[in-house]
Amino acid sequence: GFGQSGSEFKTKTTKLRKALQETLSPSLLSQYPGGFTFHYPTGPLALPTPDSSSSLTGEVSDAPVEEENYAWWRNLDVSSEYIEHPASLAKLRDCIIREGPFDGIIGFSQGACLAMMMASWCESATDADRRHALATQGIPLQERAPQGPFRFAVSFSGYRGTLKYYSGFYSPEIRTPALLVTAAWDMLVSERGSRELAGSCPHTEALSQPGAHYVPNSKEYLDVIAQFVGQA
Repeated sequence: GFGQSGSEFKTKTTKLRKALQETLSPSLLSQYPGGFTFHYPTGPLALPTPDSSSSLTGEVSDAPVEEENYAWWRNLDVSSEYIEHPASLAKLRDCIIREGPFDGIIGFSQGACLAMMMASWCESATDADRRHALATQGIPLQERAPQGPFRFAVSFSGYRGTLKYYSGFYSPEIRTPALLVTAAWDMLVSERGSRELAGSCPHTEALSQPGAHYVPNSKEYLDVIAQFVGQA
């Protein structure tokens, strides 16, 4: 998410990893004799520290970053171009080439927006319509996807990127099985934004948790997420 890091997301999903280990069936786990692994790349954009006066503007500081305060791009809207978007795609592409391929992708907030874009991009490896849509969108993406389609995607408080520039990620609709987790008291990602993302993902399951803008950690919701992953 915006202003966070891979290591921070790793900490926030500790209980999710445990739930997966406890919930996934023995037959599924047996397909991973060395155990399954999670990888947590950090966004390429270093942000000012939270106490900096420029942190509210999205300006990038030249000073060394002492805290793990990063983003995938500086914008928090769905109306503008995301200048750092190519660098973020490249960061995940290199991660997949180096450490993948991967079965699924999970993201939170801004990271969830990017995760669903990555799921869409990877569909282009086998879908000519997706390749054409990405190559002819507002900001064309003609580069080859780093792997084939994911088996699943999980979005926590995600939303759809600016259609003027990134429509090819959403039309045709995203076919990757996705679980879209929303929060009833989310003050940062609107309910409308969540609905728009869901409308672009026909093979979607929705899960609403009665919290705010964070990754749920209660067993009730983690079990649902783990079951979704196990069935993907």
